[in-house]
Amino acid sequence: MLILPYTQNVKRKWKLLYVYNLQTIRDIFVYCAMKREVRKDDLYKAMAKFIIPPPNGRYWIHKKIERKERLRLEYIHATLYLDLIKEKNGKFVSGFTTMAKEKQMILKANNRRVFLPSRQTLPFIEEEKKAFRKILFKYSVAKDFLSWFMPNINETSENEFAPRSVREFKKRGKPLYLLGSIRKGAKGSDTVYRDADKMKWQIPKDYIRMVYVLKSWFIELDVIDSVVLFSDFSFDELLWHMIYPIKVSSADFERMDFKGILDKIIGDKDNKKGVVVLPIPYLIYRVVKWFRCPVSAVKRSIINLQKLDYTKYHLERASLPTLNRKYKESYLLTDGFYRSTLKIYKEY
Repeated sequence: MLILPYTQNVKRKWKLLYVYNLQTIRDIFVYCAMKREVRKDDLYKAMAKFIIPPPNGRYWIHKKIERKERLRLEYIHATLYLDLIKEKNGKFVSGFTTMAKEKQMILKANNRRVFLPSRQTLPFIEEEKKAFRKILFKYSVAKDFLSWFMPNINETSENEFAPRSVREFKKRGKPLYLLGSIRKGAKGSDTVYRDADKMKWQIPKDYIRMVYVLKSWFIELDVIDSVVLFSDFSFDELLWHMIYPIKVSSADFERMDFKGILDKIIGDKDNKKGVVVLPIPYLIYRVVKWFRCPVSAVKRSIINLQKLDYTKYHLERASLPTLNRKYKESYLLTDGFYRSTLKIYKEY
């Protein structure tokens, strides 16, 4: 199997990164910038007291983890790696030696931020997303990851196909499928399937961890989105995670005629049926594969359509045997219940 191209060996600090929430990195940067300088112990205390909210919304310190400082240390390191803060004389200060304009954009978006104990952070606004997209684009590990979505790549150490901008990536990028099954003891699957050339490729060993981290970061920044392709409707009966460039915004998609989209998915062969049954994971996959829009926009469209006509569109509550708990986000959560199936009652 061919190995995906990359520009350089990943440094140890990136290979060992276990940080999935970019908003938390933003919080550490903003907190240090507002304080001007923060002693390491004080930053740890601010995190332990939830003055800087935890990335999972629940805890910074888990009783079952032997190294209780591990999660806090990971996020501080990631903020250092992105050059958002620097350590100087045992204190953390904000760093502006690179990408100063973008970092000022982030601080401006948070100029009224008040850090009080909380388990939930604030969502990104668009200006913050723009700033972080530009910051990430300066790192070869991020550009290598995005290049794998592009057509015409070759197995070479010098990757000339990396997109020059987010706009180019969204325009030319093709879906990438990450194999869902993971070997015992591994940190993630090392196999991807590219829509661009219909071939399977191997992720470079040093990049396996970074693929999962960068996938999470670029989803937060509205660059890509991801949907689970379950084995019962995948192209080779295996479970894959389809990661794709977002080409149609949520706002543009939600202005479309979703009823007409459903009619095309159902097709002429079902015209004479009284009830059409569409599994929610399959329906979401079909729509995002077609339009390359955010998953959240598809979910809202399904819910809104059902609310407009309860007699024709019915969302079935997911039973425990039906619901794949590991991939609950593939289903609809509405009115406190997960919904696994959309039933469409058609006239004869």
